[in-house]
Amino acid sequence: MSALSHPYGYTAAQAIELFGANILDEYMRKLGINGAIGSPEEWMDVGHFVAWASGYITEEVKKSDSSSTSGAMSKHKRSLDLLVDSQVDDGIEDGPSKRPRPTEDEDDASDTTIVSLRSDASKHDNNISTLCHDVLGHILGYLVDEVAHCSEPPNQHAALMQLLTFASVCTSWRKIALNSAVEWAKFAGCYTVSPKLMELILERSGKAPLVVDADVQRGIRFHEVLSEDFEAKGSDSNIIANMRSVIAHSERFRELKLYFHDRLSIQEADGLNKLFSRRMDSLEFLDIEGVADGPRDVILSTTNLFGGSTTTSLKRLELYGVTFSPCSWGMTFFKTVDYLGLGHWLFDHDPSVKLAWMEPLRALTSLNWLITGYFCIPTDNRRVDYYIDRIDQIQPVSLSGLKTLQLEGNLPGVSFALALMNIPQRCSVTITAGIWDVDLEGIGERTFAQLDKMWPEDGCDWVGVAISEDTLEIIVEFNDYRYVLEIMGDLGPEEGENIEQEVAEEFSRILSGLSKGPRFQKLGARAIWIDITCRVDGFIKGADHESLREFFRCFKEAESLNLSPGALDFLTSRRAGMWPIFVDLKNITVYTGSGTREFDEIEEMLLMFQHMWYLSLALKYETVPLLESVCIREGELFVTL
Repeated sequence: MSALSHPYGYTAAQAIELFGANILDEYMRKLGINGAIGSPEEWMDVGHFVAWASGYITEEVKKSDSSSTSGAMSKHKRSLDLLVDSQVDDGIEDGPSKRPRPTEDEDDASDTTIVSLRSDASKHDNNISTLCHDVLGHILGYLVDEVAHCSEPPNQHAALMQLLTFASVCTSWRKIALNSAVEWAKFAGCYTVSPKLMELILERSGKAPLVVDADVQRGIRFHEVLSEDFEAKGSDSNIIANMRSVIAHSERFRELKLYFHDRLSIQEADGLNKLFSRRMDSLEFLDIEGVADGPRDVILSTTNLFGGSTTTSLKRLELYGVTFSPCSWGMTFFKTVDYLGLGHWLFDHDPSVKLAWMEPLRALTSLNWLITGYFCIPTDNRRVDYYIDRIDQIQPVSLSGLKTLQLEGNLPGVSFALALMNIPQRCSVTITAGIWDVDLEGIGERTFAQLDKMWPEDGCDWVGVAISEDTLEIIVEFNDYRYVLEIMGDLGPEEGENIEQEVAEEFSRILSGLSKGPRFQKLGARAIWIDITCRVDGFIKGADHESLREFFRCFKEAESLNLSPGALDFLTSRRAGMWPIFVDLKNITVYTGSGTREFDEIEEMLLMFQHMWYLSLALKYETVPLLESVCIREGELFVTL
């Protein structure tokens, strides 16, 4: 087997040379192999040998360290050092430099030795890079544990130096060991790593990108971290010192996530403004989650946002409870954002007044994915009509390049949000709308006309309708795009015998309103899927049957129908009067769950669908009564009429 043909890029001989003959002897002893049995190329599973050898060495290191004196390096660690050095380029002009190894009798020289780390990929990386995922999975895992759990800074320091040495081997190893220098501190916790060790991590990791994921809590005031006049004292001093050290390297930030658990004060906003006045040329992902003071978002405004950086690396931006000033969105810094998440109260009263959320949508022309909400407005007839009149005077924002849109709010809120957007046809849309405290009588055709904008204009492949005790979900699929409207019921935690009746009344009104939309009427689905999981008798009792029939008539031309047991009961109920709509259906599939359907009910249903070509009943059991022209095949019942 050649080196190139092996998934690890190594032949057996190369792997043996890498780990040594003594490790091979131990491996053969483990397998019970004695004597010469031919060349290792013929019998060795190289992948298994590599995984076993790296684990064996790691265990030996652990055993040796547990009995060694403080500061001494075990012979196995020294073997690993030699393993690394054997792969480090010797004499190649732009290769990484080696770190001097301390002897047993001398102090660790790493305090004065800086490992050279290159930001560009080496042209001379050798095959050790293809082996790193196996070896490092054990070796680096052990060393990271040592960083995390050793309370003595000297031991943490020694383990850190080992990590940095591995990172200097080649580009692939560096991606693993230096993917984020802060990760090492996070294992131990920013609250336990000493400031000197944190500074050393940041210094020795060169230009490695930083991933900062911080919960701003434990009584830490964020504005104090960035205040030069504030001197940290007491138990929080180390935490603040570490945060300051990391922020000092803001130009290396690749990901920055800050979570605020308390309401953002004016001082905290000032602290964020100071943070975002620093250069962040490498930033790709920014996520700020705050708790706004009331329904208004905290607006961040700095005269020198991101230090005036004109780089275009930012791809993903999520802001919850905070936002940037309207004049900031035109910066070159935001031009490459393709994922935008905006949250909290985007409007909570008059949707024609609070329109700051539209500014980034106008400016960010490269958006592919937009998640936004919460849109919530009160509902009485006069207000809703007034708001619609006001919104009609506002120029909607064009989202021509968008591929995925997600909106959240109450039903009238998301309707008005849609009125302020022009959504492209080729765009997946998911809308989650609550009807808590919503007067459905105050929602008329003008509101449902805005919801109708979410559906595709060119028809669809199939439509699904799912009804549970508290949720109505409508799913439309067309080509590779998916359109989902999820209505969250008005019941909350209430329970009782009349739940289904209340749900039926609310959902009937909504389905009736949707059915009047011109796009919805033209969906023309070839297949319909209906799933009803609430108690059907109560649902049928409380439903407005004419409204439901009006809704399902939109799909009377469908070719096939897929039903759950509850949907079957609903469809065949004479009180609901639904079955005449689908009487010309050719294909029906009923998923009967446990297979406990009474066959006389199925026979009664067959009499309703005289023109059906075939019926597929997915039954759990194969032993069921047979009719003429019925056959059982692989647990399913096929009826040919």
